[in-house]
Order: sequence, then structure tokens, then C-alpha cells
Amino acid sequence: MIVARHLALALSLSALAAPVTPAARAQPAGIPQLRYEPDLTIPAREHLIRSSALFAVSRRGVIVVPAAMSGEPLRAFTPDGKRLEWKTRARRGEDREFITVVQMGWIGDSLWVEDRIWDHAVVLDTAGVVVKSYERPSWIRPRWRDRRKYPLFSDMYWRAIYPDGTMLVVPQQPRALFDTPDFDRGSTHLLRVDADGVIQRTIARVPSADARMLLRDGQRRWWINVPFFPRTHWQVSADGRRIAVASPLVTASDSGAFVVTLLDENGDTMFTRRYVSPTARLTPATVDSVLRKVAAFGRYSAESIRDTLRKQIPAYLSPVQGVDVGVDHSVWVWVRPRDPTVRDRIALVLDSLGTVVGTATLPRTLQVPVYSVDHVWGVQISEVNSRERDVVRLRRTPPREALEKRQLEAR
Repeated sequence: MIVARHLALALSLSALAAPVTPAARAQPAGIPQLRYEPDLTIPAREHLIRSSALFAVSRRGVIVVPAAMSGEPLRAFTPDGKRLEWKTRARRGEDREFITVVQMGWIGDSLWVEDRIWDHAVVLDTAGVVVKSYERPSWIRPRWRDRRKYPLFSDMYWRAIYPDGTMLVVPQQPRALFDTPDFDRGSTHLLRVDADGVIQRTIARVPSADARMLLRDGQRRWWINVPFFPRTHWQVSADGRRIAVASPLVTASDSGAFVVTLLDENGDTMFTRRYVSPTARLTPATVDSVLRKVAAFGRYSAESIRDTLRKQIPAYLSPVQGVDVGVDHSVWVWVRPRDPTVRDRIALVLDSLGTVVGTATLPRTLQVPVYSVDHVWGVQISEVNSRERDVVRLRRTPPREALEKRQLEAR
């Protein structure tokens, strides 16, 4: 038996009330190219900054990065690059307050840090002092009246912590004690829970994986991902106040089109709009080269499996490769370059209302960046020596200033 299981690309959001507006259907003509130039460099070696995938920038421009020095886990800098003398204790000594830094976010101007070793999250004030700690709930669980709406969950990922002590989490490992017919196990659920793990409400529900096909042969099962099937991408802002979801459209008439939805922390829709980005049609040769690797399984021949997969492959490549939410709640949709040889990352930049600001091109040597319409922060990797890395901030350059700079460089 072959069971084809498509994870629906249509969003299932708690309050998706805003329709796609006609004015947003057409891609604006003459989208400006946004240019960003370095205006601040913080030498990593000088400040003993650890090269990692963690980076945080507050709404006031304070930069926080992990430190390479044991006992002082974080380095904080003012918006003009001056180091802040934080008094955070970690790793060594009996009075240590956390050991590892695996995730960071903001509660206003306070920083929260997830510590996986002690399985808790700590909140640091603007001086770097730990002022509060949240233990990881043993279970994410529903109220009794919601027992048929949600199962129990034995694990979860933190995505945000709010001033009232509630949290935005992605629950994992469901355990059903009662029938939960309305709970979709094929989706990723973003839930608002209290500090004890009691579920308050669903904020968003998005597809959790690519479309897959299940093959069954007796007691054996085999999942196969449908090649080239468009993924829905989502991201939560560092302060937890915005959730962006970018969903590619799959029909041939919608080639290059995708829908972006921005939610607030309560699941209310800030905007839902349709955009278009250039994309390429999948050629038969490209599809055949991938399907050729599919082998037979049990009583199913390789050819029958390939034919079933072929019917589910879209006509066009998805233009969407990711989505991020900026410090200013701008939305950065990472799109596929027109030229497949281009290694730079290209983003369609939207403001907090969904209006197109422009397109930005950033080098792949700029890692773990944090965004706003006017600035980009990140760790710059040297093209000469990949071990040489500095914290940098890029400033959006006005078109006239950028033109004058290019003219000077051309002389």
C-alpha cells in the first residue's frame, strides 16, 4: 500500500482573519536594491569572543555574543562598540548561575538565556545580573477542559519568554491519554504556556516537514520525501512579539509566488500578503536525475514509486529559502537567486506592515546575522583565514551615498 501524505501548505493559524489584499498581489515595479556598508567592527580576538551560531541585538542596539573565556559566558557591547562590564557568573565556582548558552532572546531590554545543562532559562538585567530563573516544565499539558484538544508533551523548545511569565514553546514527543481528533501531529505547533507548562492557547500551526510518501510492506515502513516539494518556512522574532510564516504556492499558475503572514504574540494577524520572485521551471532532465536514485522497496518496483513521486513534484522550484524577523519586526524572506552560481544570500525585505522596502544581498561569509531595515549585525568570516572572525554592524547606505562611493572606487 502506498500512502501519499502531503503536509498542507495552507496555513492553519489561530487568527488568520486578514485576506490577501488585491493591492499586494502584484509585485511592485522597480524594487530598490538595498546596500549595506560596514560602520562598526568589534575584533573577536581582542575581546575573546567565541565563534558560534549565537548572536543577540536588543531593540536599543546592545550587542550580546558568547565569550570564549571560561567563567564569563557573555560579552555585551553598547551600540557604538564599547564593552559593557557585565557581572554574569557561569561555568566555574559554586555560585555559578548557568553553564551553557544555547539560545538567547529578549524580554524588553532584559536578555533571557537557555541553559541546556541545568535545563532552565535565566533572565539577565541590563547590567548582566541574573534576576530570574525559569525551570523547564516536565510536561507541556492541557487544562482538563482541553484534554481532547491537546495531548501531553514530554519535551519542548523555548522560542520566547514574556514579561507575564508565559512562554512560547514548540512542544515535542506527544503522549495521548485521551483521543485528540483535532490535533494534527503532522504540523509544528507554537503554543503559549504558563511557567508550569499548562497550555493557554495555540498561536500558530505550520507544516513541520516536506511532503512525504509512506510505503508499507508487511511490518516494514519507508518514508520518502517528495523531491523539490516547497517547504513552508517560519521564524519567531528575538522578542517573541512577531511570528513570520512564508508559504510557497505550488500550482503552475502561481510560479514564483508565495504568501507571507506575520502574527503577533497572541496569534493575531498583522498582515497576509502575496509576493512574487523569479524562479525556474523544473526540467524533465533534473527530475529524472533525482528520481533515478529511488530504489525498489519490498513488493513495490522502483518504477511504480518513481511514477507516484513524479505526479507530486511541482512544475517550478520554490523561490523561498528561508525567513527571518528583524529587531524592528521587518520580515526578510530569503529567495532563490536567478543565477544558480551566485553564492550570496538574497532577501526580499518587508517592513512591519508588509510593504516591500527592497532587496538586499549579503555575503555568505556574514554569519548569524541580526536584521533591521537600517542595520545588519553579524559575525564576519575572513575570506583569507576562516578562523579570523569579527563582530560587525552594517549600515544601510542611502542610494546617493552608495553611488558616490562606487564612483570613487572606480577611479
